[in-house]
Amino acid sequence: MDMAPPRGGGKPHVLAVILTYSAPEALVTCVRAVLGQSRPPDQVLVVDNAGVPSATEALASAGLDEGGRVRVLRTGSNTGPAGGHAAGLAELLASPSDLAWVLDDDCVPTPGCLAALIEDSGHESRGVYLFPTWVDPGGHVVRYPAWCGFVVSRDVIERVGLPRADLFWWGEDTELLLWRIPGAGYPYRRSDRAVVHHTRIRATRHRPAWKYYYEARNTVFLRIRHRRHPEWIPRIVAKLIAIVVLREDQRATKLAMIARGVGDGLLGRLGVRVPVPAPRPPGVTQVVHVLPLDLARGAQTYARELRLRLDRPGTEHRTLTLFSSEPVALFPDASLAVPPGWWRRVGLDPRVALRLRRRLRATAPDVVVAHGGEPLLYLALACPHGTRLIYYRVGIVTERMRNPLRRRLYRWAVGRAALVAGVSEETLDDARSLFGVPGSRLRLLPNGREPASGGTDGRTEPPSGASARLVWVGHLSEGKRPERFVDVVRALGHRGVDVTAWLVGDGPLGPALQRSATGGGVEVLGRRDDVAALMAAADVFCFTSDGTSEGMPGVLIEAGLAGLPVVATRVAGAGTVIDDGVTGLLVDPDDLDGFVDAVARLVVDAPLRLGMGAAARRRCSERFTLEASVAGWQAVLDELLS
Repeated sequence: MDMAPPRGGGKPHVLAVILTYSAPEALVTCVRAVLGQSRPPDQVLVVDNAGVPSATEALASAGLDEGGRVRVLRTGSNTGPAGGHAAGLAELLASPSDLAWVLDDDCVPTPGCLAALIEDSGHESRGVYLFPTWVDPGGHVVRYPAWCGFVVSRDVIERVGLPRADLFWWGEDTELLLWRIPGAGYPYRRSDRAVVHHTRIRATRHRPAWKYYYEARNTVFLRIRHRRHPEWIPRIVAKLIAIVVLREDQRATKLAMIARGVGDGLLGRLGVRVPVPAPRPPGVTQVVHVLPLDLARGAQTYARELRLRLDRPGTEHRTLTLFSSEPVALFPDASLAVPPGWWRRVGLDPRVALRLRRRLRATAPDVVVAHGGEPLLYLALACPHGTRLIYYRVGIVTERMRNPLRRRLYRWAVGRAALVAGVSEETLDDARSLFGVPGSRLRLLPNGREPASGGTDGRTEPPSGASARLVWVGHLSEGKRPERFVDVVRALGHRGVDVTAWLVGDGPLGPALQRSATGGGVEVLGRRDDVAALMAAADVFCFTSDGTSEGMPGVLIEAGLAGLPVVATRVAGAGTVIDDGVTGLLVDPDDLDGFVDAVARLVVDAPLRLGMGAAARRRCSERFTLEASVAGWQAVLDELLS
C-alpha cells in the first residue's frame, strides 16, 4: 500500500488513525477536528469496526472525502478496540508514513494539537512516543494512557509489535501503551501544549453485561501474564462485584459474567467469547424466530420461508435454534448450540436458559416468536423487559402436558406472551381451555406452503391396467404412525385392490419399517428433496397420524397444492385443510378398516379421485399458500408493534 506522497525537508510524514464504531456524528466531529489542524496530518485513515451506518456513508454525507486524503478501512466484524487499533497500526507499517497519530472517534483535538506533539517530539521521525493532555467532559485531566491522540513512530511499533487483538476490549491499551512500549525503553511522556477533549459518548448509567466479562477476564489474564501485581486480582474483582451489587441492574447476569470472565482469564481463554450486540440502523425492527433445533421437518421449512419473506427494509427477521444440530432445513442465522441430552428430556435445560438470556440481552430484539411450546418456556424465562413475545402454537396439548404441575408451569409461560397465534382453531381452543388465554390475545395464523409448479390440475386417469400409486410423507415416528400406512397397503392387497406405494421420510422407525414394508408392498424411499415431484407422480395421499401433537399438518397443504386427494385421520387441523367428501376423506384415527375403505374408494373410482384432487388444489391455492400465510403474519406483527 502506498498512501503517502514523497516527503522532503526532514518533516515527518503523519498518518492519522481514527477508530470508529457506530458513532457517525462523533466520527464527523473528530475528522473535522483532525483535518482542521494548524499542521494537519498527511493522510487520514478511518478504521470502521463494522459499524452502522458505515463510516463511508457518514463521511460522504458530511462531505468529508477531502479529495482522497481520508481513506476508510472497514473490518468484516466488530473486532473491538484491540482488533481495530491493531488493524490501524498494521496500516502504518504497510505505509511509508513515519508517525501514527492514534485516536478514538470520541476524541476532539484542539487546532494546534498535532503541531504541538510534533514540536515537543523534536520533529523526529524515530523513537517518538508522546501523549497529549487528555481532558474529560468535566474538565478534569486524565493522566493514564489510552487511545486518545498520542503519536508513535513506525520503529517503535516495529520493535514492540501490534496491540493484542485477542483481548478484544479492556486492558489492551494498558498492555501496549503502559507496559509493553515503556518496557522497551520508550517512557510515557505527556505534552501540556497538545490538548484532546474526550466526549465520552458511550458512557451510560448501566454498563452492558459483556463489558463486565471482558474487564474481569482481561484483568486476571494480564496481571498474571505480565506479573503486574497479581495479588491485586481479588481486590479488583471484589470491586467489580460491589459495583454490580450497589449500582447495576441485571445483577445476576452481570455477576455471572464476572465469574465467567475470571475463569476464562485464569485459563487464558481469549478472543471474542461473549457476543456483543450488533448495531442496528435507527428505526429498524428486529424479530427473532426461535425453534428447538433444525430438522428436515415442515415446521423448520415454514420458519425459514417466513424469515426470508418477512424480511424487508425496516424490519429484520432472524432465526435461532436452541440445541445443536446439523443444518438441513431451517439453516438458522444463529444457534445456542447446546448439546441435547438428559436435561432436555427432563424438560428444562438450564444451559439453554442462561445462554438465551445472555443473547437476548445482548441483541435486544423487539419481538421474539416461540415456534412451539419448548421454545416458549425458555423465552418466558429469558426475555428481557421491553421485548414482546409471540407464542406460535403448532400442535395441541399432549398427554404429558396434562400433568397439573407441568400445565401450571406452561400456563405461567403462556401468560408472558403478548399474543398467542394458533395454526388452527383446535390449537386456539386448547389455549382457551387449558391456559385461560382470553380471545383478545388469540390470533389464527394457518400454515402455508409454496404452490406446486406445473399443471397438476390436469391430472389424467392412469392407463388401463396401471396401478394407482399411494404416497405417504412424514417423520418416521410413533405419532405419525407410518406402520399404519404399511398395514393399509397390505389390507388393500388382501382385498385384491392393486396399488403401488411410496413411503417418504426418515426418523427413528426407519430401520424397522424397511423390514416390514418389503413384505407389505411398500417402497421406503427415505428422506427426499424432490417431494413435490413424487406427489405429482402419485394418485392418492395417505395421512395416518394419531393426532397426539398435530396442529395443522403442513403436508396436507402440500398434497392439496399438488392436486392430490387425501385420505387422512381426523386430527387437529385436518378438517381445516380438507373439505371432507369434496377434497378428500377423513377417518377416525383408530378406524383402520374405515381408512382402507376410503383409500379403496378413491383407487377404484378414478373420476372421483381426479375431481377431489382438482378441488383440493383450488381450496389450498385460495387459502393456504405461503403468500397468504406471510400476509397474516405481517398483519399480526404490525398490530403488535403499533
